[in-house]
This record gives sequence, C-alpha cells and structure tokens, in this order.
Amino acid sequence: MTDTDCELRLRRAVEAHIKDGRLLRDLSRRIAMPTPSGDPAAGPALHAYLADEIVPALDAMGFDSEILVEGDLSPLPVLIARREEGPDLPTILLYGHGDVIQAAPAEWSEGLDPWALTRRGERLYGRGSADNKGQHSVNLAALSIVLAERGHLGFNTILLMEMGEEAGSPGLQAFCERHRDKLKADLLIASDGPRWSSRRPTLFLGARGHIDLEISVSLREHGYHSGNWGGWLRNAGQVLARALALLSDERGRPSMPALATPDAALVYEGLFDRLAAPDEPGLPEPETGWGDGEASPAARLLNRNNLEIIAIDFGAMTKPVYAIGPRARALVGVSFLPETDPATFAPAFGRAFREAGLDGVSVRATGLLMPASRTAPDHPAVAWALAAMQRWSGKPVDLLPNFGGALPNWIFRDVLDLPTLWIPHSYNGCAQHAPDEHALEPVLNEGLMLMAGLFWEAGSRPERLSRLLTRL
Repeated sequence: MTDTDCELRLRRAVEAHIKDGRLLRDLSRRIAMPTPSGDPAAGPALHAYLADEIVPALDAMGFDSEILVEGDLSPLPVLIARREEGPDLPTILLYGHGDVIQAAPAEWSEGLDPWALTRRGERLYGRGSADNKGQHSVNLAALSIVLAERGHLGFNTILLMEMGEEAGSPGLQAFCERHRDKLKADLLIASDGPRWSSRRPTLFLGARGHIDLEISVSLREHGYHSGNWGGWLRNAGQVLARALALLSDERGRPSMPALATPDAALVYEGLFDRLAAPDEPGLPEPETGWGDGEASPAARLLNRNNLEIIAIDFGAMTKPVYAIGPRARALVGVSFLPETDPATFAPAFGRAFREAGLDGVSVRATGLLMPASRTAPDHPAVAWALAAMQRWSGKPVDLLPNFGGALPNWIFRDVLDLPTLWIPHSYNGCAQHAPDEHALEPVLNEGLMLMAGLFWEAGSRPERLSRLLTRL
C-alpha cells in the first residue's frame, strides 16, 4: 500500500470516528464526572476519573498504567501509563490534566449544566470541554485510530496525566524529578490552552510564567471616623492606591525596570509580528492605546511582561462604615517571559515604594509561581511538526514561541530536558474557568484529524524522527 493510500485510509478512519459520535460519547462521560481540584471533597472523584475512565481507555490500547499518590508532595493522584514498542524507537511523552476549575452551576446560562455535555450549534458546553478533557480526549482518540489502522504506533508512548493543574500543579515538579526514569522520553506533545485563532491550528512551544504578589498596607490597629480624623491620619486605601499607581503607566505598561522586555526576548519579535489579532465573534478587540502600542498585537500580548491587578481588599463597598481604614491589600499577578527573573520583582517593588515615601507598604510573593520556559523555534522537531500539521489540516499553522497563560511547560523543558510541542484544540472565546465553558466541535474534529496524522507520521519514519530529536 502506498503512502497516499495509507493517508487516505487514515483520513477515512478519522471521519468515521467523528461520524459515529465516539469522540463526543467519550467527552460526555468525562464531563459527567465532576473533578474540581479546588474542592477538598473531590479526592475520590479525581482518583475515579483516572481509574474508571482513563485507564480502561489506555488498557484497550495496550498501555501499562499506574496511579500514584505521593503524599509528601501532593494528595492529588497522578497517572503514568506506558506503551513500549521497541528500545530503538523514539519515545513521545503526552501530557494532560483531568481536573477542572470549580463550576458554580447557578451562574451558567439557562438550560446548561456544567456536568452535562450540551450541544448548541457548533458549541459543546460543559466544564472541562475545553480545559482539558476535550483536548486530551482528542489526543487519546487519535492514538486509538492510528493503532486500529496500523496495528502499532511506531514509537514508544508515555502518558502523564495529573489531577492538580488547576490548583497550580502542586508537587508535580518534584514528582517528575522523583520518577525521571519512568518519564524518560525524547519529545513532549501536549494539548492545552487556546489556539491563536479558531480558524486554523496553532503550535506553541512554551509558556510565560506567572507569579502572584501581595501588596499590603498596615498603618494602625483600628479605624477612625473619617469626618473627625480625616486630614490627621493616613488612609490605607489611599496609600495602597498610590502604591498601585507606581506599578504601571497610563497605558497599563509595567513601570518597573525589572519588568522591562529583555533584549533576549526581542529576537522572537518577528514571529509574533506575523500574526494579526484574532477576529472571533463576540470577543472584544484589543484596545487602542492600551499596552505597548509600538508592538504588534501578538507581541504586545505574548512577548511582553504584563502586570494585572487581580483583587483589592479594603473597606466594605456594600456596607460602608465611613472610617479611615487602617489596612488594605491588593493581589497583583505578573505574567513574565523566560528571559526575566521573577525573583527580582518583589525587591524592585519594595524599593520603589520606599523611594516614593510610602511607609507601611510591604510586598511579598504569595507562593504561587509557575516558571516560564520555551523551546527554541529553530529546534528540528518544530519544523517537522509544522510540516505535518499543515499537511493534515490543509491550512497554514500559527507558530508561537509561547502562549500567554502559564502551564507546567518548564517541568518538561527544563527539568526533563525535552523539546516541547503544544497543539491546542480550544480557542480564546471558550470561557474556560468561567460559566458556559465550551469547545467548538469543528476545532475538536480538526484536532482529531491533525493529531492522528501527526502520530501516523511519527511512527511511519521513526528513524527520521529520532535523528531530528538528537540533532541539537
């Protein structure tokens, strides 16, 4: 059978899988299992998702699976599954997470249940439909189709699925360090986050990092009547407002030199400049005059260190007591590039506050830190993946050195020393982490074709892939 015949046969198998509804049945079952990792009572459900849903699917494909709970690292379960086909074949590590953010069912639109897959037009509603159950369901289905058509994959496969990504992947780095031998591979292929545009595939190579900083003002023990003491006592809310105003300019750009765009990041500017802002129905357009207006829309979003005020705690808006507040605090989130050192942020903020004469203001990292990392765009695996993705989708592919959010990419890139390829099957308007989360059925279907083709090509010429992965 020629390569063309094999390709046509695989395409028909993917189309049959979609027409039969198997992908949607799998996703429906998985969404019906509530797995919010932020719920302390969800432990049994998190374990059941792996044991009762994912492991049987892997058993049918000849994987050996183990579910591990490393209590000294995290109470949340992690699945490691392996399918070994030959010691001389390349090994691909797949990653996904089965936990979701909490749902708040009362906030969803009428007729929608976060724990039931509901189709409305092209949209498939349900918690996890986009993040991440829909995405890893596509990848598992693609593996099963290739196996059914060829009888083997042509490469070794490891699946790592965690149940704590939405909680910041607690203990995952130490877990991977501890089980480095079990996770030894040549390449990571994973799916999470959104496409740059719903209309065509995206390949991104890493993620910005994220750190939360708490800025606190503590002036005295008690509040005092605003009319009787105003003009005598400093107001913690006003001091906090002055401190926050020092962090960014009138266009929202970070003011601190510690958050300036590093020269080393600007070498990627051309890749971002090629991308127009996504034109998605119902989504806001990038605001003119906000952010780095000299940069392209994509660079302004993805190749800059961005600072956002996430929450402010001062007084009681609904029940004001008209007192001069003694204390105030704010949570600031910083998304940062791999070339930036997050350890410099808190000291830099503190110096700026002191130089401005803002006594009583302190800043500390809260402990939430996800490092930034990315694979170099000139890595040979990137060109291989781009060519395969374009061939199987029939569309141009958007290449991003990193996407905007935070992911545990650093664990795979820096700890396990793997080139990292992320191929998302979601889009920016999916409402992940919000009410009415949904996936787009055409994107899932296109993702299934694309991933089946990618896996097919990886196993068709494994010796070529091995050469690419060793040519650093």
